[in-house]
Amino acid sequence: VRSVWPKIAKKEYAYPFWTALIVGFLTHMPVLVNKFPNSDAMANFYADQNMITSGRWFLSVVCGISSFYDLNWVIGVLSVFYLALTAVLVCEFFELKSMVNRMLTAALLVTFPAVCATFAYMYTMDGYMIGLILSVLAAYLAKRGKKSVAIGAVCLGLSLGIYQAYLAVTILLCIFDLIKDCLLGRQIKALWKKGLQYLI
Repeated sequence: VRSVWPKIAKKEYAYPFWTALIVGFLTHMPVLVNKFPNSDAMANFYADQNMITSGRWFLSVVCGISSFYDLNWVIGVLSVFYLALTAVLVCEFFELKSMVNRMLTAALLVTFPAVCATFAYMYTMDGYMIGLILSVLAAYLAKRGKKSVAIGAVCLGLSLGIYQAYLAVTILLCIFDLIKDCLLGRQIKALWKKGLQYLI
């Protein structure tokens, strides 16, 4: 713990993490402390999320971390925590230097309309947020180099096993990173090499 904590406590990690937590709780508190049921939630007050037929074979595993019951507070707190970790990963992926930019990125992530809409499906929210983390982690590891690409591919596979839509997150992160490199005037050879890395 003594060796790990100083790394976690670095301001480049702490700023986006705490921003995401605070803004996330302020934004989503109404959903955490109230019950706004929709048609899906009414049928999933208790569900083991066994959705293998939909290709979501890993969803039951990750939802089991919290509970198979629709518990707003437990699932909501875990979901905001997972979003905070995702915010740190996104900032690291784009190599943001400015602490203001890191905080704004974290705030944007937790208040993004697609994320807010997912909170309507609280009974499976924590599982979906783990899927989001894994999709961002896949892009982050692919960017790091040859040794990490295989692990990134596993992360992407697990993310697809939770919810297939998060494939788009990984793809867009990779494309945005290549666009960023183009704007910075990186060499074409390096761009092709990185593009191939992402494709793998």
